[in-house]
Amino acid sequence: MHIDGSQGFIPITGGTSPNQAEAKALLLPELQKLVPEASASDVRPKGFPNGVSWTDAYKMVTGWHRESQDSQPKFGILVDRLNGAINGTKTLARLGYNDLSRFPRGTSIQGAIDTLYGTASNGFLAKALSQAGLYDLRDFPTVTRAYDAFKLIEDPQNPGVVSRDKYLEFKQASKSLAAIGITSLRNFPSGTTLVQARDMLAPKAEQMLTMMGADDTIFADPDQSALDKLAITINLPKTINQLVPLPSDTAQRTALVAKFRTVSEQAGAARHLGMIGYQSLEPFKGMSALKGKEPRATDALALVKTTPQPFDLPQPAPVTSGQDNFARLFMPTNASKIRTYGTPNPVTKTVLAPQAQDRVTKNLLPPTRTVTTAEVLAFNQVYWGRT
Repeated sequence: MHIDGSQGFIPITGGTSPNQAEAKALLLPELQKLVPEASASDVRPKGFPNGVSWTDAYKMVTGWHRESQDSQPKFGILVDRLNGAINGTKTLARLGYNDLSRFPRGTSIQGAIDTLYGTASNGFLAKALSQAGLYDLRDFPTVTRAYDAFKLIEDPQNPGVVSRDKYLEFKQASKSLAAIGITSLRNFPSGTTLVQARDMLAPKAEQMLTMMGADDTIFADPDQSALDKLAITINLPKTINQLVPLPSDTAQRTALVAKFRTVSEQAGAARHLGMIGYQSLEPFKGMSALKGKEPRATDALALVKTTPQPFDLPQPAPVTSGQDNFARLFMPTNASKIRTYGTPNPVTKTVLAPQAQDRVTKNLLPPTRTVTTAEVLAFNQVYWGRT
């Protein structure tokens, strides 16, 4: 065998199911780099749970690896997987499992950790998340389970432990997507993560910023991502505090406010153009309706919406096989707010209430007054005198 340190992979020639002696000879040199006390006299490999043989350990850390797209896949020891197995053994020990005897035969170290964390009743997953500072799943797409969220931010080199860097990256991606109204990944291909969704939209966001004419000089933080800049422009004026402060000079202040207003007007149009497939305003130049003027995003969108459309209107780039429909991906997915248990829910209709005509109503008596005896005699004289 030979070692390819740049790829973290040790190709192996020969069979893929060695016996104990062969597995020890292949695995020991790499194991000693991570566990110096490991030796050839060990009956079982140090750094692995009790009861794991050399052959079992070898199977846990080997797999197929492709060095490049054109190369043939090779089978060998994956150094990253070996390091993960050793760290995973430490995680199992902290959970009170020093061997794999309580798991089905053939369960790997990673599989044992996944089984424990996938069982909600033991509290292992909740403890791991709380130790990393995660007490809720607000930074993940809606309807994400706690276990699925954990697997997205698990440290690949330290199974059972949250990677702080991965979590912060997911948190930032969630914030960037939520700023443009994307609160779930239902419009993205199945299996897409928050980071992948953000990266899918980033190139199109760059094109939209170019079409709206927004430059870095208007942003308080010019180094932020294109998606964050796009969110700031389409949410103006609510996000004006994320733009450069207004100067004290009246003339400069007026000019800058006018620039902000122009960017805000162009942002919505540029986003719409980008969603339907336009990549720039260049194709709109030379249209007869513009009369030689430099096109703006609002002008281009007005021409697109004109009925009937101009004969010289450029067509958007078609969505071919393998490409993404950005009209769908950029579509806001804001979910309706869910009432809390403390909010009263007024009853507007009920099947127990009778109809209006069936209800018992109060029978009101006509107005009355007390009369005197003289009034009664006088009334009788008038009434009986008519007969």
